[in-house]
Amino acid sequence: MVLVMLLISFAGVPVCAESLTSAVGYVYEIDAGGNAVITGYEGSETDLVIPAVIDGYPVTAIGERAFYKSVITSVAIPSGVSIGESAFASSKALTTVTISSGVTTIGMGAFLGCSGLTEINIPDSVTSIGSDAFSQCTNLKKVKLPVGLTKLEQRLFIMCSALESIEIPDSVTVIERVVFGHCTSLKNIKLPSGLTTIGNAAFGYCEALQSLTIPSGVTTVGKELFDGCSSSLVACYPKGLLDQDTTVGTGVSYVINPDGTAELTLEKCPEGTKLEDISIPATIMGNTVTSVTDPSGVDITKAVDLEVPFTIEGQPADINMEYGNAAGAKLTVEAKKTTGTEQVVYQWYENDTAVSGATTGSYEIPRKQKVGTYIYYCEVTSGDYRIKTEKATVSVAKKKITVQADSVTRGINTENPVFTYTVPAGALVEGDTTEGWNVQLATEAVKASPAGKYPITGTITAENYDVTVTPGVLTVVKGAPKKGDNIQDSKNKAVYKVLKAGTQDGKQGTVSYSKPVKKTAEVTIPATIKVGGITYRVEEIAKNAFKDNKKLTKITIGKYVKKIGTSAFYNCAKLKTVKMGASVSAIGDKAFYKCKAMTKITIPVKVTKIGKQAFYGCKKLKTITVKTKKLKNSKVGKQAFKGIYAKAVIKVPKSKYKTYKSLFKKAGAGSKVVIKKN
Repeated sequence: MVLVMLLISFAGVPVCAESLTSAVGYVYEIDAGGNAVITGYEGSETDLVIPAVIDGYPVTAIGERAFYKSVITSVAIPSGVSIGESAFASSKALTTVTISSGVTTIGMGAFLGCSGLTEINIPDSVTSIGSDAFSQCTNLKKVKLPVGLTKLEQRLFIMCSALESIEIPDSVTVIERVVFGHCTSLKNIKLPSGLTTIGNAAFGYCEALQSLTIPSGVTTVGKELFDGCSSSLVACYPKGLLDQDTTVGTGVSYVINPDGTAELTLEKCPEGTKLEDISIPATIMGNTVTSVTDPSGVDITKAVDLEVPFTIEGQPADINMEYGNAAGAKLTVEAKKTTGTEQVVYQWYENDTAVSGATTGSYEIPRKQKVGTYIYYCEVTSGDYRIKTEKATVSVAKKKITVQADSVTRGINTENPVFTYTVPAGALVEGDTTEGWNVQLATEAVKASPAGKYPITGTITAENYDVTVTPGVLTVVKGAPKKGDNIQDSKNKAVYKVLKAGTQDGKQGTVSYSKPVKKTAEVTIPATIKVGGITYRVEEIAKNAFKDNKKLTKITIGKYVKKIGTSAFYNCAKLKTVKMGASVSAIGDKAFYKCKAMTKITIPVKVTKIGKQAFYGCKKLKTITVKTKKLKNSKVGKQAFKGIYAKAVIKVPKSKYKTYKSLFKKAGAGSKVVIKKN
């Protein structure tokens, strides 16, 4: 402690022990030269102008901690006055500092923690700024450094989290350690051309910093220079800044990434440079070279001493494709091994994100790649070297399809139904549904419109499809709809086709259930419906009525339904529960094809026909109860029960056990399926 005090006594601190107070509240001491050094302030003013003379003594310095934790809001410092260590430290109310030309020194920590400061203009007369002078000035946004300053001392602007940009004078040759540490908003910084030295972690945790070029004159850089910075930051080092054991040819520059890897770029070589002189080091400043790029036309394949063990001879090309069409939609790269024994490894990237599993020399764009524009490239690696191919643009356009607005019939003075549409078979890419489509279909007809035909028009927008709507027809009739007309039951929210016309005087008609107006999890096919005052019995479920319905989990089939049409419940992957009405006599081809969630089914007593692949691929179908005794080999289609649960149990009438055992095996039931008497 004695040694420290001795050192301080010879550092310009006043030797006069007596403290004096001026009339306006400045506390000061007289140094050996007869000059006043301000050591404190006891006045009430918050806006201060430091006097040039106090009580006849010239003021030459603001002493250590003179205004520490003061409540002043502004201060003006005259020419010739030095600013001592921690002079204004932790003065959080201080918002304005005016430093006159002629001030030469700003001491260590002079404005540390002055969180109210937003701007500081340091005159060119200042030649020395101590460490931590502006550290923790968290709202400091703008700084003008003096021309002629040669060194930025350590931690000078640490934790100045609002500082976005700064221009460092060309006179600066040294940036000490952690000068800009934790300047989290710092985006732009231009380093002076005369810079030679950068200290440890000088830009640590500058999270907003995206790029920085280190001047060619820099010969020394510290460790962890960009520790905690963004992973996208690119730091460009001069080609001479390498390990001592590394030799490189001309025309080569380097990038060292925050993750400790290095990238190398072959620049355009000066006239007269021999390609044979170009070589690539294994490390740069202790960092493994992992990437080699060539933006400037240098033919790296001709470099005799090139250490990269492969060349890229074929680049991926741009692709324009339609959603769902993969014909020719393949990206390829050709890499030729030149030296070494390391395996060539490929990794494709989509919009800078690695594509899982895309690790061969070609990559096929998925058929169901969503509409949009994508940038692809491949990273080819062998040993310690990685080369990125040229970027290829893949543009995916909407698939053009045409749908039909469904024609429908209603009576006079009846509300319009909900208009529906039909997508042609095969128009959608496999697995796609119309879920989420924005459907806007309408007609000019209103409830009071006279009998006649009215076009149904509108638009449909979809994420991956360009949909054209072929108009349908709304037929408004005075009497009953005819055979073949489509009608809509608002109660059960479904579309039906008239099989036999009915009348309003009590004669029932019959209909086929065509499709639901809106997809729901549970559906009941009613026994009868009433439309326009006419009652219809529902006797069929039409072909494709619920095909590819991804919502349906339960279906209850009305008591008058006789026929379940072809592919009626095709690929209803969530359909688990099926309750058939007693009148069902025919189950069409692929009626329940790949209903993968179905666990049990009862075949009613009147069934005489089960179509081809009717229950094909119902892999969870464990229990089948057969009540009908009317099945014959000729009426049960091929593979009707192929792909059901391997150890399923089929319960059959006792009197038909022997016949049905053979029948179900021929229809595709596996060898482990058990046929037992019911």
